[in-house]
Amino acid sequence: MSKIDLLLHPIRIRIIMALTGKPLTPGQIALEITDVPQTSLYRHINALLEGGILNVVDEHPVRGTVEKVFALVEGSTRLRPDEIESVSDEDHLRYFIVFLSSLLQDFTSYLERHQGTDERMKDMVYNKVAL
Repeated sequence: MSKIDLLLHPIRIRIIMALTGKPLTPGQIALEITDVPQTSLYRHINALLEGGILNVVDEHPVRGTVEKVFALVEGSTRLRPDEIESVSDEDHLRYFIVFLSSLLQDFTSYLERHQGTDERMKDMVYNKVAL
């Protein structure tokens, strides 16, 4: 799987956004992405780990097993020009649609989480787009 295919998947984009700026356990990721079954989350986390996008930054023993803490590998979510140059126009459009739909999903989730709160908080969402 190419890096661009690995990154531009709706569920993996949401995992990456959840991990932006903070390490999390799979359970903590699941609390942020509640509409995705846990087995699917684990499958996508493992794909990101195998693809070098995530790494394990800590491990905690929990009830006879080991709980891993994941973080983004610095710079791993950036695409270089050579990783994009052979992408067809059709694929560019598909990737852009995935990006837009993830942005829409994030904003919808944000509004649901902050329903009835101070209106100024909504301005913070637009900062994500400007990054």
